Amino acid sequence: GKAISWKIRELAFLEKIAYVIQQTITQRGGEIFKLNRELIRANSALDTFGYILTHDLKNPMAMINLSANMILSREEDKNKLFHRLAANILRSTHLMT
Repeated sequence: GKAISWKIRELAFLEKIAYVIQQTITQRGGEIFKLNRELIRANSALDTFGYILTHDLKNPMAMINLSANMILSREEDKNKLFHRLAANILRSTHLMT
């Protein structure tokens, strides 16, 4: 029921392994930290891009929506295809908005 005593060179080997593992964990931790900072910067740039894109599209979308509404409201135009296209445009602009 007794364990065999470890030899000095076995203990030294295990200490080296523990040191290598600690160094690797520290190195990987630093790499992960750098990657997280880059990810935060990329997400921030993406958020800015998304805001600019939606802001820049609001006015053109409003104009398309207004034009489609004007087409639908014209009583003198009885062209069903024209009205169907205008209705499709309205549905699409509402979906995009």
